[in-house]
Amino acid sequence: MARMIARRFGNVGWRVATLVAVLATGCKSSSMPEARPTVRVNGEEFGGTGGPGGSRKIQPLDETLKSDPCAARLHAISGAMLEYFALNSRLPGTLDELRSLGDLDQPLSFECPETGKSYEYVPGGLQSPDDARQIILVDSTPHSRGVRWAILMQQARGRQPAAMWVVMLSEPVFRGYVPAPRKSNAAATRPAGGTR
Repeated sequence: MARMIARRFGNVGWRVATLVAVLATGCKSSSMPEARPTVRVNGEEFGGTGGPGGSRKIQPLDETLKSDPCAARLHAISGAMLEYFALNSRLPGTLDELRSLGDLDQPLSFECPETGKSYEYVPGGLQSPDDARQIILVDSTPHSRGVRWAILMQQARGRQPAAMWVVMLSEPVFRGYVPAPRKSNAAATRPAGGTR
């Protein structure tokens, strides 16, 4: 049969016949579960494998954001900050500069919905020896659970654009962050690739 196909259609026919045979046999699934990271939201774990043969509930991002209004608010702010950064190549001087980037049906708010206090904006960043990212926005006081929500930023590097994460930090972890050292004007104006 294969010779007949090869004689009649040449190499193209042989390749098509092989492809049809492979597709007809189907794909075999692996018995090993795929490893997934575990994410903890408000004390509940999502993702991961949940032990041998089991799996934990994976909650979609929109449900996660709806479950914690502070996280949702900071995600909206971080999106506006990234847009501002992309347009201006810098962070805004004040949070008010972001107001025009909010959604029409849901304007940006810079107060924590749980504590009612304004977020603390740190455009110069707070850094930790354990993390290359810097805190640029954080709850001004801890929540009742002893945690603070924050926006971490990683500056653009080479071909990687600037990125931001909304994270929940315990108070001891937050206390480990200190003001980032100021960059000199020479370092700030030097091309990203350095000098040759």
